[in-house]
Amino acid sequence: MQGVTGWTLSENAILIQIDPSFSENALKYTIAHEYHHTKNFESTTDLNFTLIDKFIFEGKADNFATIIYPHHKTAWTEPLSEIDLNHVLTQLSADSSSLDPYLYQEYFEGNPVKNIPKWSNYKVGYAMTKSFIENHSQLSIEEWTKLGTKEIIQKSNYLRKFR
Repeated sequence: MQGVTGWTLSENAILIQIDPSFSENALKYTIAHEYHHTKNFESTTDLNFTLIDKFIFEGKADNFATIIYPHHKTAWTEPLSEIDLNHVLTQLSADSSSLDPYLYQEYFEGNPVKNIPKWSNYKVGYAMTKSFIENHSQLSIEEWTKLGTKEIIQKSNYLRKFR
């Protein structure tokens, strides 16, 4: 992760872990990503995120960070192949309402047995949210940050692929 990783613990707390070999651009991007999470927490009343909520939560943060730092590239926002995307979306459709943190880890770490590639949660969440933003470019960052998961998916190009 280019020497930087972060976690948003609440709307008031971000934890950043930095390796001595970190990239300054990665640090800036990560801070923007985690900052977006804090703003998202401010507009969220239900913190019992389902699996699909977590995908969109990460997708919003990565889209925000990409808007702020458009030249910084991350492996976890690179698109999945069409075959992998369709497979992950099929799996995600079946698992979308799960609250199981171990299941979420499978999409983060990857699961070769289930053919789930590493960082599928970020890649799919990023793609879904990006599609929504492109379809609704008149909305401000603040407006789309406050939108719920269902509205993001329904007004993206992923509604037909994700059932």
